[in-house]
Amino acid sequence: MKQNPALAGKQKIGILGERTLHQQLKLWLEPDENCWEQPVGAYVADIFRPDQGEIIEIQTRQLFRLEGKLRYYLSQGYRVEVVYPVALVKWVRWLDPETGELSQRKKSPRPERPAAFFQELYGLRKLVGQPGLSFRLILLELEQYRLLNGWGPDKKRGSHRWDRVPIERLGELCFASPQDFLALLPQALPEKITTAWLAKELRIPRTAAQSALGMLSSWGVLERTGKEGRAYCYALPPAAAAVK
Repeated sequence: MKQNPALAGKQKIGILGERTLHQQLKLWLEPDENCWEQPVGAYVADIFRPDQGEIIEIQTRQLFRLEGKLRYYLSQGYRVEVVYPVALVKWVRWLDPETGELSQRKKSPRPERPAAFFQELYGLRKLVGQPGLSFRLILLELEQYRLLNGWGPDKKRGSHRWDRVPIERLGELCFASPQDFLALLPQALPEKITTAWLAKELRIPRTAAQSALGMLSSWGVLERTGKEGRAYCYALPPAAAAVK
């Protein structure tokens, strides 16, 4: 089977990571490699443009790990952008770690949803709205490579993701203020917004919907209006509802 060019040079199959995705995002965002992996205080920035006072941090998961970095960067007066990829279209290929055989790609029935970002953002919720801090979701079509190292007859259960290779940029969403995150919600909002309704409309986990409503309420973008049974209800403040 002909090797995918994206895999060229990857000799150690046992090494897991998301290096290709991270590296490609850096290349798209800043072609000048002199700006990559630059020390800023006790930290290392993914992309640092000292002449512009700008820092870009690319995080593919676990955004909460950035909190210390971001607090330091902002305290030094830098403008900071956090970039997070979302696979709107995802293809899956299976790699046998013993033979190196690579399967044909199949389209995943579980694409990522932009609104699921709320669950990741929860760990940084106290920083949202800080002057100089912004977020960008880069919407992608990508191939995901998984190792056949799990259990069961096909070795797929409990398998490890090896790498993600971006194919195409499909768009982006940018957020500079708490109000901007309303763009991740449905355009038409009911008078009573509940976790169950939001999760169903956006096709995201209930935990992500809970995070979304909790954060938007704490930021003053939505207001808690009461309860319906055991569920809290939320709504746009009157002034915001009139504008929307």
